[in-house]
Amino acid sequence: MALHSHFLSLPRELRDMIYSYYAVEDDGYHFDYDSGKLRTSDGRPIDLGLMYTCKRMAAEMGNIALEPNVVTFSTVCSESERLKAGRFDRAMTTLCDTMGRALWPLGKPEFMSYVTPDVESRVALEYPQFAALLQELQESHRWNPHLIRAGWGGAPSILPIEDELAEIEKALPRPDHEGKKLLLKCFKWRNSAATMAIHFFKSISQSTRLRMRNVVLNEYRKSVAFPECHALGLIPFCQENPRLHLQRCLNLWRNVLPMACESQGEGLLRIVMLPCMSREAGDEELSYWNAAVSFTPWITEALILSAAGMPTGSFSLLFDGDPVPELSAEIFEFYKENAARQAAQDQWCTGHSMTLTFSRRRRQGFYQFEGFPEVLRDIVVESSFIRCNFSTASSHRVELALEKIRDFINIDRWLGDRIKEKVLGKFSTLPPLPEWAGLLLEELIPGWEEEISWNPRGPPTRVAGRDIMRFRSIERLEF
Repeated sequence: MALHSHFLSLPRELRDMIYSYYAVEDDGYHFDYDSGKLRTSDGRPIDLGLMYTCKRMAAEMGNIALEPNVVTFSTVCSESERLKAGRFDRAMTTLCDTMGRALWPLGKPEFMSYVTPDVESRVALEYPQFAALLQELQESHRWNPHLIRAGWGGAPSILPIEDELAEIEKALPRPDHEGKKLLLKCFKWRNSAATMAIHFFKSISQSTRLRMRNVVLNEYRKSVAFPECHALGLIPFCQENPRLHLQRCLNLWRNVLPMACESQGEGLLRIVMLPCMSREAGDEELSYWNAAVSFTPWITEALILSAAGMPTGSFSLLFDGDPVPELSAEIFEFYKENAARQAAQDQWCTGHSMTLTFSRRRRQGFYQFEGFPEVLRDIVVESSFIRCNFSTASSHRVELALEKIRDFINIDRWLGDRIKEKVLGKFSTLPPLPEWAGLLLEELIPGWEEEISWNPRGPPTRVAGRDIMRFRSIERLEF
C-alpha cells in the first residue's frame, strides 16, 4: 500500500510516462486473427498486470498502452475463411469483368447518339479525365476498352457474410465449372492486412481507436478482391483520429510481382499448367516488362486517397524489396525508364506543337498514367509519401530516352520503335529466394498434389524440384 501511495503521489504526467515505458514492446503489438486480439510479436498475450494493481491505476492506464506501440496487421490465410475469400475474389473479378464488357459498345454511332451536350458536360465535370475520350469517340467512333486501365472504384475490403456472398454469386454470369472450382480449392486465398485492420477497428470502441498512433499494414503476401483499393476503407478511421498514421508495406516478391504477373500469363496458373503447354526456355523466369509495371496499380490507388478524404500525413506506402534489394532496384530502373519514355514523348510533342489523342497517348506500352514521370521523380528524391527500401537513385535512363527521341522527326516511327522494345528479356530470382516457379508454388496449400491426377498422355513436368501434374479436367478450364 505504501508503494502505491508513493507512486500515485507523483504528478500525472510522470505517471503517464511510466505507464508508457511499462507497456512498450520492442516489436509492438500484432493482430491475431484467430483470437481477434492484439498479441506480442511472438504470440504471447500482452502483459498489462500493472493495470490490475488498483482501480485508480486501471482507470489511468486505460488504453494508453496503444500510444507507444506500433500495431501491425498482416495478410491472413485462415483455413476457416480461405475458400470463402477465394469465392469472394472470383465474385469481385467477375463483377469487374462484367462492368468492363458493358463499355464494349462504346463508340458505336447508335450509342453515341445518346451522348447529348448535357451528358458531355456532366462527364467533364464529374470525370474530367475521360472528357477527352468522349470527345474523341464523337469524332472517330473508334474505341478500345483496354485503354482504361483503372479499376471500377474501391473493391470492398470486408470479410464477406456467407448469405450475402451466395446472393452475389447467383447474380453473376458465367459461374465457375467444376474443373475451375477444383483448381481454386488449392490456393491459399488471403485477406489483406488492410481488411484485417478495418475488421479490428470496427470491433473496438471509439475511445480505444483514438489511442492508436502508428499502424503498419504488412501486405507480405498477395490477397483477394483488388487489395490495392482496400486503403479506401481506412479513411473514416484516419478522419476520426488525426494522430493516426498508417504505413502500408508491400513485399515486392511475394505480393506485388505475383499479383501483376498472374494477369500477364506468368503467374501461378501458368506454372501449374506447364504440362498442358509447350515448354520454352525461360518458362521459369519473369519478364522485366511485367515486373516493372507491377508498381502501377498500387501507386495509382495510393494517389487517389487524398482526393477520397485521407488526411494529409495519415498514410504512407512502402515497397519492400527484401530479401534481394539489389534485384528490386534493377526492376525499378526499368520502371523509371518507362517514366523517361513517357516524359520524352510529352517533351517531343510539346516541342513540335503536336497533341496526341486520348487513345493514341495511352496505347503505348510505356504509358502508365497521367503525371507518371513527376510521381516517379518525387519517389526518387524521397519527397513523396510513397517510398522504397531499396535504391531508387537516379540514373542516365531519362537523359538517354530524351536523347534518342531528339533524333526522330516522325513521332510514329519513334513510337513504333518503343513498342518493339516492349520485350525486354527475362530474369531469374536470386538466393535466398527460390526460383520464380517455386516462389509461386508457395501459394498452394500443403497436399495440393492430391487434388491432381497424372496425365495419362504424357509424363509430369519437374518445376522447382518437384513434379507438376495436370488436372483431369484441365482441357475445360477457361483462363
